[in-house]
Amino acid sequence: KRPHLGLTGSSGCGQSTVLAEFLKPLLGGLAQCPNGSSTEAGIRQSMSGVAAPIIMDEAEGHDKLTRERIQSIITLARTAYDDQSSNTARGSAEGQAKSFKVRSMFGFAAINNSMEFEQDINRIAVLELKNPSLVLGEEEARRQWKVLCNSLSYIDQDLGQRIVTRTMSIVNKIHDAIDIIKPAVSSNTGSARLGDTYGTLLAGYWMFCNDDPPTEEQAQELSNSINWASYIDPELGNGGGDSTECLAAILQIQVRGEINGRTTTATVGELIDMVHVQPGRYSELEIDEYNRRDARMILGRYGVRVDDDGLLIANKSSSLSKNLMDSPYGAGWKGNLERIPGAKKCDKVVNFGPGVRSRCVLVPWSEVPI
Repeated sequence: KRPHLGLTGSSGCGQSTVLAEFLKPLLGGLAQCPNGSSTEAGIRQSMSGVAAPIIMDEAEGHDKLTRERIQSIITLARTAYDDQSSNTARGSAEGQAKSFKVRSMFGFAAINNSMEFEQDINRIAVLELKNPSLVLGEEEARRQWKVLCNSLSYIDQDLGQRIVTRTMSIVNKIHDAIDIIKPAVSSNTGSARLGDTYGTLLAGYWMFCNDDPPTEEQAQELSNSINWASYIDPELGNGGGDSTECLAAILQIQVRGEINGRTTTATVGELIDMVHVQPGRYSELEIDEYNRRDARMILGRYGVRVDDDGLLIANKSSSLSKNLMDSPYGAGWKGNLERIPGAKKCDKVVNFGPGVRSRCVLVPWSEVPI
């Protein structure tokens, strides 16, 4: 496994200082260091099959175009995560297919986290830099900054080359340490993927400080010493991820329609909130049955229906598909919704409104955030 590293946030020393004065020298001059304006194709072609680490500063998107460019680089890093990944094939202007296989670890630095998808979040270890003045106070922060600068002065490329040489001399022991520590991390985090990611990094840490791999007891003790809640996305830990993000994307779709004779703009979630009235939430003056009827009709056009047991969402809806086109769920949301706890497939065709008939998924009200 090749877990990747992400540095986010800002601090007194800054990300650029951390990368320039720490990561690059420690890698003994082996790393390639493209800047934030680089493209996926440029990075891939510059690697030329070499398994050198990639360190990328300013890896963040300020607009849609740059976000898409950064995401393509993160996707490239994802293909490097596993040795079992097959070659990626691309067409060329010459009409000849070209294949490549990335075998590098990536380090990203950015003020904002650019990861959007679950499959990237659990492959990248995100380290958030905090403002030392807020954590330590200004006086202590200045004192520790002097200590840090003094420590960084001992880190140069010669030290990095010696570390690389030692690493290569004990590479088999590092593999053994990975095999021992990964199960311990998996048991603490409840995720085999996180065990792969953080277990590999911890194995590197262990072998940096020791000459031999840990015992199973030492590995478990090392894993137990870490507060994993700080490293695990709470939504993923609670069974969220793509399933809940998919439902949220649907609820956030903005729609227009007439309610009580007035043209209204609202989100799907707001219309559901109007229809699914619970005792004591609204007075009859605020929302009446005519408003709810109009809201039901608008929802039906989007393949959404309020039911006593939960929210019905059509498996096929041209309106939903159009509004989810630029999201990861535009090609189909059924599979993601079915993974929500308590969700059920409806085998019978449901009539959502004129021209909208489809099988659907029922999401229980306990999982609908309204």
